[in-house]
Amino acid sequence: MAKRTWSTIISSAIIIAAGAGGVFWIHQHSADQLQDGPRLAVVAAKETENAAATTASKQPVKKTRKQIIEESQKKVVTIESSSGLGSGFLYNDQGDVVTNAHVVEGANEVTIRTLNHEEYKGTVIGIGDETDVAVVRVPDLKKLSR
Repeated sequence: MAKRTWSTIISSAIIIAAGAGGVFWIHQHSADQLQDGPRLAVVAAKETENAAATTASKQPVKKTRKQIIEESQKKVVTIESSSGLGSGFLYNDQGDVVTNAHVVEGANEVTIRTLNHEEYKGTVIGIGDETDVAVVRVPDLKKLSR
């Protein structure tokens, strides 16, 4: 029985030593391979690092919830038409305002009122046939950007 225990211990030690030696060899062999020249994994890793560094330098400054709300409110407008009142938001730097179609239904021109109570004239330039979406162009809002 003692002979059997010793053979198990010796066999286990050989297996463990061979496994450790294999791991060491793989580690050394991989390191040598990577030092010889660029490999896809190394190139991809460097590109990822460079992209992350570039993106990090171009990322906008994080804003507080209050700042986001205040900036968003500047782009929200009230729309008055022959159909009634509604709201919309400044979509681009061309002065286009997106609203619901039912707000401007039947109107060609509407009055746009900003958060600070300035009034502008706008022209309905598009109404969705299948969706309740419309676009009003307000030339005087071109100065404001998205």
